[in-house]
Amino acid sequence: MFGIGMPEMILILAVALIVIGPKKLPDLAKSLGRALGEFKKATKDFKESIDVDDDFKELKDVKNAFDDISTDIKETVDVDIKKEDWTQETSAESDKEDTQEDSAEADEEKTQETSAESDIDEAQETSIESDKEETQETSKESDKEDTQEVSKESDKEENETEIVKEEEESKGSNEEKRE
Repeated sequence: MFGIGMPEMILILAVALIVIGPKKLPDLAKSLGRALGEFKKATKDFKESIDVDDDFKELKDVKNAFDDISTDIKETVDVDIKKEDWTQETSAESDKEDTQEDSAEADEEKTQETSAESDIDEAQETSIESDKEETQETSKESDKEDTQEVSKESDKEENETEIVKEEEESKGSNEEKRE
């Protein structure tokens, strides 16, 4: 960690103990630990917001692709209908039965087109709902992890504080015995 070994860390802690004092050192350590925890949480939240934005961009791309496909299908059906209308105008009365069959086919195609569009809409809605659920689950999991990390850090700080207090008490009792 930045080329600092155990002897350097002990020296830094000793200087901090002398400069800050044994009474304020545990409070300083607690506030430092909390600040680091909050910084980590803010960083994680920021990363998650970026990930959510990327997911929404992907969903928009998928929606645009479905819209393009829908437009292509509509254009194809419109061209087929125009051809059928022209055929109806130029044909004789004997072709009326054929025209009625073509009209029925066009109605079937329109029905299929409507069905395809509704399927596309349903797929989009399902995709959006599943992405929202995944995002919520990920958020819940990260909140649990953050809570656990903060709890572990506070436990470590309390243990360190108790150790320092015990050392101070043992030093005080040693000094009293010497006197």
